[in-house]
Amino acid sequence: LSDEDVFDVYTRIMDIIDEKQKSGKKVDERIVENIDKLLTSTVDVDCTFVEEKLGPKFRAVKEIKLAKKIFALMLSQKCLDSPLAVEAAEYLHQNEPDYAIAKFIGGRYQKDGDLETAKKYYEEAIDLTQDNLKKADVYYSIALLQQSMGLKQSSRQSAKSALANDPSLSDAYNLIGNLYFTSYEDCKAGESRVKDRAVFLAAYEMYQKAGNSEMMAKSKEQFPSIEDIFNESMKEGDTIEVGCWINKSVKLQRRP
Repeated sequence: LSDEDVFDVYTRIMDIIDEKQKSGKKVDERIVENIDKLLTSTVDVDCTFVEEKLGPKFRAVKEIKLAKKIFALMLSQKCLDSPLAVEAAEYLHQNEPDYAIAKFIGGRYQKDGDLETAKKYYEEAIDLTQDNLKKADVYYSIALLQQSMGLKQSSRQSAKSALANDPSLSDAYNLIGNLYFTSYEDCKAGESRVKDRAVFLAAYEMYQKAGNSEMMAKSKEQFPSIEDIFNESMKEGDTIEVGCWINKSVKLQRRP
């Protein structure tokens, strides 16, 4: 038998199992595992096999079962960078929307630089789960995406949405800290050295919540000096406003 004939036999067997499961009959998972092992021991199922043998079939006649099998094989063989994996995933998601599939597609588009499409699939993934930790994970991915686009305010909002679903997500606090830390040039007005450097006070607070001692120290190095504070008739412990897009209150501290 050719590799393609072997795979045809395998597909027919798996179709029978699918039908049994749909009709409510239980199928021992060991049977499925053994059938998969028989396939991979008979045929060298690698990325090339999937692309050359199954890709043309799928593109000629789109089928859910074939799309599932292609995606499963590519996942097991670590071929998910292949365009065929995305094609199969998108077809699956169009017909049977799924959180994990939508998240995967979003990640691939983000990796390829198509950030708007990536965001679209991430948002669909959020709508497809009630699990707060999964929602937080995707909101954080969106925050990173928006950060790379220079959309700092939107990125902060997405990071906050991640924290609303998972308050222990330290990476989200760290990301907000990075957004603040890199906003000095964007936000300085040149009228008050203390207020211009308040962005680093805001960053410090976020890094503290993230437990990032290295960036806490770097933020402190950029705090206003005691001379700056004195010259502007302020004192340590005063509450001051950080303007610009950050728009929050912080407690005034001096650099070490």
